[in-house]
Amino acid sequence: MSGLVGSGIVRPFLSGAINIAVAPGEIVGLIGPNGSGKTTLLRALAGLTAGDGSITVGGTALDVMTSSERARRIAYMPAGRRVDWPMRADDIVALSGVDADRVAETLARVGMSAFAERRVDTLSTGERARVLLARVLAGAADWLLLDEPTANLDPGHELDVLALLRAEAAWGAGVLASFHNLTLAEAHCDRCVLMAGGRIVADGPPGVVLAEANLAEVYGIARDGTGWRRSAS
Repeated sequence: MSGLVGSGIVRPFLSGAINIAVAPGEIVGLIGPNGSGKTTLLRALAGLTAGDGSITVGGTALDVMTSSERARRIAYMPAGRRVDWPMRADDIVALSGVDADRVAETLARVGMSAFAERRVDTLSTGERARVLLARVLAGAADWLLLDEPTANLDPGHELDVLALLRAEAAWGAGVLASFHNLTLAEAHCDRCVLMAGGRIVADGPPGVVLAEANLAEVYGIARDGTGWRRSAS
C-alpha cells in the first residue's frame, strides 16, 4: 500500500505549499506552537477543507473517493472533546458503523468498558476523550489523523493511548497525530514534522527535528538537565 500524501496543499492559514507523506506502519508526530497550522493541515488531509493542491490515499486521489470510502480509509479525531448529543458511550462508538461486538472490544481497548452505558455528557473530559478515540479506532481505518490525542489525559492514560497507536501502526495503519508534549512526541514517534507560521520547518527523526536551533527558533525554548526552559533572547 502506498502512503497518505498531501502535496502543494494551500489552505486558509497555511502559508503556501506544504508537502507531507505518511507511510503505512508509521507514527508521525505533528508539532508546533499554537496557531502554527497543525489542525488546519490535519483537516486538509482528512478532506474537510477546500483549496489547491492534491491529496492521495494509498495511490488514489482523495477528491474522487466516495464519502463511504473516505470513512473506511481515513479516521479523523478533532481536538475538541465536546459532544453535542447526550448519547451513551457505546452509541457514540457505534457511529463508526461497526457491530456491538466491535464496539465492546474497542471500548475495552481504551479502558472504558465500565462506562459503556453512561451518557457522554456525564463523563469527565478525559473519559470523553477515550470514548472518542474508541470511535476512531473501531473502524480500523488505514490512516488515523488525530488532533492532540493525549490532551486532557493523565500520564498513565497518555501512555496507554500511545501504546494503542503503536499497535495500530504495527497492524499497518499510518498515524499522523499532533502533540504539544514534545517529550511524548520525541519518545513515541518515528518521525516528527515541525510547523510554524503555516509552514513546515523540519521533517525527520525526532532527535533531528527537536534540535536546539529548531526549538529556539520556533518555540523560544531550550532543554537542559531539568527539562524545558525559555531560551535566552
